[in-house]
Amino acid sequence: MLSSIAGRKVAGCASRYCPSAQEEIEGIVREYVSQGGLPGIYLLAIVGVFGVLPPGAASILQKVAVILLAAHVLELLFAFKSVKRYQGPLIDSIALTLLFGLLHWKQLARGT
Repeated sequence: MLSSIAGRKVAGCASRYCPSAQEEIEGIVREYVSQGGLPGIYLLAIVGVFGVLPPGAASILQKVAVILLAAHVLELLFAFKSVKRYQGPLIDSIALTLLFGLLHWKQLARGT
């Protein structure tokens, strides 16, 4: 439940600070991505190629997947020094970076 919409207080917000709708959405997106949302987007984009999804939805998901993949390629180039720190094979680290982006290489950059 959103406790505020566009910064306006809504009944039921018990604390002094009620996050804005944008902050609520950003938190939901972060949680969704960390729970496997990125692989889900890629999977739905692939499934959309076979005509299983409605044409409009498939097209949008495919565009989103291409944009995410392009962003992750740029991240790979930017953070390759961190990507190389992965304990396993380099190809695995590259694949994880292309799939998850900074969710993978940021931990390597911190040394955890």
